[in-house]
Amino acid sequence: MSDISRSRGKSKFFSTGQKKRPKPTIVKGPLIPDDANPEPPMPDAVAATLSDHEILMLLEKMLDDMNLAEELKKPIRNKDMKIKRGMVVQWLNKTSIIKGTQAKTPQQFIYDLQNLLRMEESSRGESSELRGQLLSNLSSLKVSLTSNPLSWVQNFGRDGLDILLRILNECYDYARNSETENKMKHEIIRCLKAFMNNKYGIRDMFEKESGIVTLCRAIDPKSKHMMTDTVKLVAAVCLLEDGHEKVLEALTICH
Repeated sequence: MSDISRSRGKSKFFSTGQKKRPKPTIVKGPLIPDDANPEPPMPDAVAATLSDHEILMLLEKMLDDMNLAEELKKPIRNKDMKIKRGMVVQWLNKTSIIKGTQAKTPQQFIYDLQNLLRMEESSRGESSELRGQLLSNLSSLKVSLTSNPLSWVQNFGRDGLDILLRILNECYDYARNSETENKMKHEIIRCLKAFMNNKYGIRDMFEKESGIVTLCRAIDPKSKHMMTDTVKLVAAVCLLEDGHEKVLEALTICH
């Protein structure tokens, strides 16, 4: 249970050290496409018109979006109003820039994954090219789940969780053990780690019927790195009320 950190700023469940939040990969190219029309940065004159009450309300939204632990929110709340105003304006401008890029939305990811699965069903699962595309989409999804604000992860939600668990289950149901399939399983576990890295995601997984059972299927000694990542997720579930019993039941079912 030493891998579970309750004090890190970004999460209450999983420890990744004190690394800074990774930046979205979209910044590697032009930040604003020529054909995009994002909102311009908020000028100081406009920011000054926001009342202190509005700034405090936006500050709470910003803190939730950053997925900070409660003990790390308090020092920010105690800062001078001028500093809080500057932080809120910076956050609003950053949000506008991200929305102005061509980054995929949670709904786009869900649609693309569902579409690839439908195409695969039509080809009777015989297309290695489709499996490669599915792996590529999962890799991109992992980056988005890790680098985007909490609100993005919440929008991915239970519909997104359903499709991740479906793909993982099918990998095991059809005994798919090629190199691509094994990479796909691990990418799904990494996606689930990012998804569960907050109180909303871990709750959705806990409440999902057979969700923990599907997760425990990835505790596979043949893939030590994936097994290690999966055990960390399972350990986090054990910290929840009745979580220990649910994990034991899941392990009994699938192992």
